[in-house]
Amino acid sequence: MNTKLTTLITMTLVASAGTPAIAQWSDDSTMHKVVADGSGEQVQPKIVPTPDGGCYISWYSSDSGYDVRLQRLDSSGNEMWAHNGILIADRGFSSTEDYGLDVDSNGNAVIAFRDDRFGGVVVTAQSIAPDGTALWGANGVQMGNSADSIHSPDIAATSDGKAVVGWINNLNTNLVQIDGMGITVWNTALSDPGGESINVASMHRSDNGSVIVSWVQYGFFLGPKHLYAQKIASDGTEAWGSRVAVFDNGSLQFGNFPEFVPDGSGGAVFSWYDTANSLNVYFQRLNSSGLNIFTQNGVAASTNPRERVSPTAAFDPDNDNIYVAWTELDNNQGSQGLYAQLINASGNRMWTNDGKALSAIDSNESGSITAQVMDGNLVTLWIEGTGGFGQDQIHAHAVAPDGSDVWSGGTVMVASDTADRSRLTSTLSSDGFVIAGWQRDSDIESHNINPDGTLGASSCLADLNGDGSLNFLDVSEFLSAFGSMDPVADFEADGNFNFLDVSAFLAAFGAGCP
Repeated sequence: MNTKLTTLITMTLVASAGTPAIAQWSDDSTMHKVVADGSGEQVQPKIVPTPDGGCYISWYSSDSGYDVRLQRLDSSGNEMWAHNGILIADRGFSSTEDYGLDVDSNGNAVIAFRDDRFGGVVVTAQSIAPDGTALWGANGVQMGNSADSIHSPDIAATSDGKAVVGWINNLNTNLVQIDGMGITVWNTALSDPGGESINVASMHRSDNGSVIVSWVQYGFFLGPKHLYAQKIASDGTEAWGSRVAVFDNGSLQFGNFPEFVPDGSGGAVFSWYDTANSLNVYFQRLNSSGLNIFTQNGVAASTNPRERVSPTAAFDPDNDNIYVAWTELDNNQGSQGLYAQLINASGNRMWTNDGKALSAIDSNESGSITAQVMDGNLVTLWIEGTGGFGQDQIHAHAVAPDGSDVWSGGTVMVASDTADRSRLTSTLSSDGFVIAGWQRDSDIESHNINPDGTLGASSCLADLNGDGSLNFLDVSEFLSAFGSMDPVADFEADGNFNFLDVSAFLAAFGAGCP
């Protein structure tokens, strides 16, 4: 088989010489990948990485109610499905709420959302294969009682091939585990014996098939709002001996549901801001047993007397560095900028007690912050308002652990053209670059940024021996991997080894190296 395949590849390479494929990630900061531009509004994008270096992007489309749609991009930014993606659910809602998106260990997207297609409101979860097939039936899996008040579902794929869905259900957070076939395994609820509200904030996979769930808890509408967490074991039981009060001294902003990031070792890293004891940003890390690594109620990211809000955290498991980026306000909140801080494994602030300025405090708005660890450095992206309404750009800034700027000039323009932009989101590609997405006017756009601060496709996917050039040695590497069913030859990232992978390899080989 290898002899025939070698001949076929060789003939195809000769025939296709001089006709390289065109990558869809642009190196122009004014030319972005338009993921969704259908009729009506396209809003609330989310991005998760796929094993092949690309990503899934989901969003709501208001073509007929706010429907749920999904697209898959490969590592070069090419759309793998029809433009404007595939329709997951044709809903009738006239407004939107938060929803959940994740990717499982087989490269399938899993998504959870509120659903009104069946009379009343329930939660639907669906799994979509890399080829766009709906794995849990045409309508997905429904859960929840339509007589209840159901809001803001989230979903986390687990390490044992299942998924856990969580949502706000009246005063509680309900949780359901679904196996890979879409069958419900267990359901449970997080409730408070004293009758306080428990509203799910964030949920991610942890170790041994478990998930960590965080929530906002409060006793009455205008009362203080605190942040708690618990690990839910693979059998649905609460794994930590008690629920952990991440923050219970002060109050979160009303309507604020802080995200956390997993630490890769069964724990989690949190960041939030307190509104009761002046506006300040804090961070905390829980280990796999649910113990606070730092002092109760966290450590302040900055001790400067100015105010700060809207943090986002990133974690580098290679050295246990915690990064936090936030919006820095002057004392009367008339001006703002963007700051970041590195916290080492001992909880020490490493970029002075003030943090590092990424964008100077001025009259421009700096918000919608997202952060990733790329090539060992903190990469922060944000929306920078450069004037009046509709004058927004996307900026990025990379900082090395020693506090120095990684890129010449400091800040890089991911989107230098101005427009009305919001809902910035990002992920780290499995190929090591950042993929960002955002809402522009009524469309969804996306762009990438590489570790060196450049835009555009820079990876050389067919360079399997890593020597920076394409030749017969790479063909040999592919043949060997294909014959042994090594995942490196699964260019379609669908778990199968067939001519589609050969075709994808040929396309990558023809595209050449930058």
